[in-house]
Amino acid sequence: MKSQEAKKIALQKAKKIRQQLKKGEFKKRSKFHSTVRFLRPKTLKIARKPKYTRDISNIVKRPSKMDMYSVIIQPISTEKATRKMEDENTMVFIVHPRANKS
Repeated sequence: MKSQEAKKIALQKAKKIRQQLKKGEFKKRSKFHSTVRFLRPKTLKIARKPKYTRDISNIVKRPSKMDMYSVIIQPISTEKATRKMEDENTMVFIVHPRANKS
């Protein structure tokens, strides 16, 4: 009789331990901070899987290359510019910001 009762008790203990191992024992621990600053944890970065490749040339319209007609925008007709035309025989123009002398 004693051996059967002992087996029953041992079986109950084993079941209890098995249940604890399955779930895991929850112990709340305080986190140890070794640095002064708090850095956000690194999260999962999943690579993009586009359904189709996007052609940038269709989305972004790039301006045409600089040509001889896009350098000079318009002449300036201020008092200073007209005086320069009369005295020095030179014209003053507004030019494209990316234009150079060559």
